[in-house]
Amino acid sequence: MSKRKAAHCPNIVLLLLIAAWVAVPAAEETRRQQAATTPTDTGQAAGRTTGSGQPTSKLGGGAQTQEPPVMTFAPEGLSLEDAVRVTLQNDPDIKLQTEAVRFQEGVVQEQAGHFDPAILGTVAYDYRKTDLSSDAISAQQSVRDSLSSSIPFIQSSTTTAQTTINLLEQARNGPLSSDSLAALTQAAPSVAGTLANFDAILAGLTGTARTTLAAARTQFIAATESSLKQAQVQGQQDLLAAQQQLKDLGTVPTQQTSHDFNFNFQVAKPFRNGLVATPFFSGDVQGSNFSGKPSSAEFGGSGLEDVYTFQAGLNLLVPLARGRGARAADAFERASASERAASQLTLQHQSTASALRTILAYWNLRAAQESVDVVNRSVELQTRLVALTQGLIAAGELPQTELARGQAAEARARAQLFDSERVWHQARLALATAMGVAATGDDTTLPRTRDAFPEPPPDVEVQTSSTYLSEATSLRSDLSAASNHAQAGTILVENAETNLRPRLDLNSSTFFTSLGQGGIGQSIDRWVGPSETASLQIEKPVGNNLFAGQLGQRRADLAQRRIALTDLTRQVRLNVLQATGSLQDTVEAVRQAEAAVRLYQTTIDAEIQRFQIGEATLIDTVQTEQQQTDALLGLVSARLALAQLIAQLRFETGTLLQDGVVTGRNLIAVPGPLGRRP
Repeated sequence: MSKRKAAHCPNIVLLLLIAAWVAVPAAEETRRQQAATTPTDTGQAAGRTTGSGQPTSKLGGGAQTQEPPVMTFAPEGLSLEDAVRVTLQNDPDIKLQTEAVRFQEGVVQEQAGHFDPAILGTVAYDYRKTDLSSDAISAQQSVRDSLSSSIPFIQSSTTTAQTTINLLEQARNGPLSSDSLAALTQAAPSVAGTLANFDAILAGLTGTARTTLAAARTQFIAATESSLKQAQVQGQQDLLAAQQQLKDLGTVPTQQTSHDFNFNFQVAKPFRNGLVATPFFSGDVQGSNFSGKPSSAEFGGSGLEDVYTFQAGLNLLVPLARGRGARAADAFERASASERAASQLTLQHQSTASALRTILAYWNLRAAQESVDVVNRSVELQTRLVALTQGLIAAGELPQTELARGQAAEARARAQLFDSERVWHQARLALATAMGVAATGDDTTLPRTRDAFPEPPPDVEVQTSSTYLSEATSLRSDLSAASNHAQAGTILVENAETNLRPRLDLNSSTFFTSLGQGGIGQSIDRWVGPSETASLQIEKPVGNNLFAGQLGQRRADLAQRRIALTDLTRQVRLNVLQATGSLQDTVEAVRQAEAAVRLYQTTIDAEIQRFQIGEATLIDTVQTEQQQTDALLGLVSARLALAQLIAQLRFETGTLLQDGVVTGRNLIAVPGPLGRRP
């Protein structure tokens, strides 16, 4: 590295340290803001699923997903409340919606990021080497030629002075000979002439006059000799200086180098009213020199010092039309916040919907279990009747043909049992599917029900439909989510309306400048200012189809969201009307089915006794048993309808789950006064 380049290194390093000192505080502030806005895991309404030791698989991007758990259920079965809790932990639809909430959190963070301060910086260094022009080379050659030509002249002057001194030493002793006088005349004509005059006059004088003039001649010689010696010393010094200067200048340069180091650091901070403030600090170091030479002109350099220029100030962008105000600047952030709230409400609704699906599957399984029990009792009774028939035939009280009738009834009952067991197995799988759990070949990994059907209330006090309708619309999370969707659409429409305005931006800059040479220390203390600049940027689209088209799209999207909200409200109202209108009839159907079972039980007991003593025929007994079985299955169906209707009414009125809490009574009881909104 040349001496010139090495001389710039400390300055460049110092400038980089200054730039880093400016940038680091802003970077730390940015990191703190990012940490403050990092979304946290919102969780689910009923906590996390831990699974049962199933392996975890890794997805792309570092995400992890847990395999569905395989649970082992107790022989006595699973309670309805526990089934709902397991659902809230493992249902894939809830997990998907949870991830949708996390996604929307990311969207909100992304939109908020548009208002994060951004550190912008550039550092550049430019070094160039070019040929000198002919005139510049000639000028440098002239300097060296002038020095070269002055050296022989100085040497000659020094030699002449020494010759003159030697001749003056001879002249002290008397008049010079003609040869010496001629030599002195050639070396110092004026001195030789003066001495010749002295000698000519002295030749004609005697006595005191001669003595006086001789003394004057001696004094003249001494004074001239002293002056010549001083001139001789100065000449030698000049000779050495000229020789050293010529050596220091070196060869004639034919190339020149130039360097330019500059940096610019700024922190751009957009605000939610459209204003953008950008404080900045910049610097520039420029210089040039002859290639291979130090900077000093004495050593062949250009003699020019580096120029240091620094600026520090603030740039402002102020939108005066399009982009002005919160409706234009942070519309997407506010819309994404509404979408996030809608996503969270949708998660609450999905939890309720998944809970309802599990409840319906639970009651279906309960009905299947009870149906198996009913048909099992029917098979046992038919087997008993076959045994009684065989005994009566053996006693000669019934013909042999009656046995086939009894066996046919028994076979029919067994076929019905197999079909009921098939439905029961399918219902167990359906409940496992609804709860989001997996199963193996082990029968204990499929759930059974433990809770019985809810009993019909002794006095059904159902609120009026208008009361349910007015309160259900405020409790349903899906309605609130749809309302937030519509609110987000309204914000985007307002944003599109503001974009129809032309662009008129005011750009202003206020800054201080420091300029100097010789180093950073001498330059950075010389601040001058403030200086100011201002400009207006105008943009007026012809036709404005871009923003008009965006406005049309967003208005149509808002209309779709409002239509969806209106239609969902309509469907909720209709479903509430359907559930409330059917509740009283369903309760009464359960009561009548219970009465039918009691009466048929009395009838079948009496019919078997009559058959044993021969007062009733086998066909009457079989028919009565079938009617009793049908009544029992009818009771199961009625209780199933009531349990599912209660759950459906709770769901439609938004009272099935409140604040994400699973309450056993809310799962089986007819809703009374509706609770507050979750």
